[in-house]
Amino acid sequence: MDEYQNEFSSRGLTLLIGFAAVAVRLIMSVRHLDYMMVFRAICATAFVALLVGELLMNVDIHPSIKNAIIGVCCFIGRELLEGLIQLAEQFKKDPKAFIESIRKGGK
Repeated sequence: MDEYQNEFSSRGLTLLIGFAAVAVRLIMSVRHLDYMMVFRAICATAFVALLVGELLMNVDIHPSIKNAIIGVCCFIGRELLEGLIQLAEQFKKDPKAFIESIRKGGK
């Protein structure tokens, strides 16, 4: 029972950091905010927080460092997701050439 509470509190802290990052990002935004933009930002940030949290789950570093990494990734989450979408588009155009460029070091 105790390990479930620890896992739940860890995920809760991860999401809290993600929401704090999206709040800072939206406050710093110079664009006019509407409800749909806020909803999309929250969903994207929650996705990035959970994804990075899962990736770091088995990494042997201090939990506060993991949370700092998650916070930074959430803050730049929109750019990370846009980069993944661009990579997916390149892969969609020519999968063989994409894999070859990765094998050669991206050249």
